[in-house]
Amino acid sequence: MVGGPDYSTPPVDALVMRRDGQGNNLLRLAVSDTISSRYSEVTVLAQGHGSAQADGRHDRRSQVKDTRVRLYRPLVVVVGDTDSDEEVHFRARKLMADARLNGLLITAVVRGLHTAEGLLWAPGQRVRIKSEPHGLDGIFT
Repeated sequence: MVGGPDYSTPPVDALVMRRDGQGNNLLRLAVSDTISSRYSEVTVLAQGHGSAQADGRHDRRSQVKDTRVRLYRPLVVVVGDTDSDEEVHFRARKLMADARLNGLLITAVVRGLHTAEGLLWAPGQRVRIKSEPHGLDGIFT
């Protein structure tokens, strides 16, 4: 399967790793949180072309900050043509969301090929991960 996760469906399973071992179904869990793909702020600069009804704009700008990145790591992206300020802001938020996603890698090793409900594990599925040693409790894809 190739594609993004289906956010309209609930998580297919819960992956658990507790310090006391009660209810664990994970054999191994590795979490890598790297700053190499993260940015403290993303700035998108853009312009919009003119038409018979409206003048062009050369001053479209949106900036999004990530307060969890402690170092000053800016990213400036120039977009050639946009239709609105909302489009520029959407692009800045999307770039920041992608950077956050690229900065986190979770690798889980489980026993078997199926979830607790008997579904075959497949890419794009959402799972709830509860890991006391890693401080995780959330839904991930």
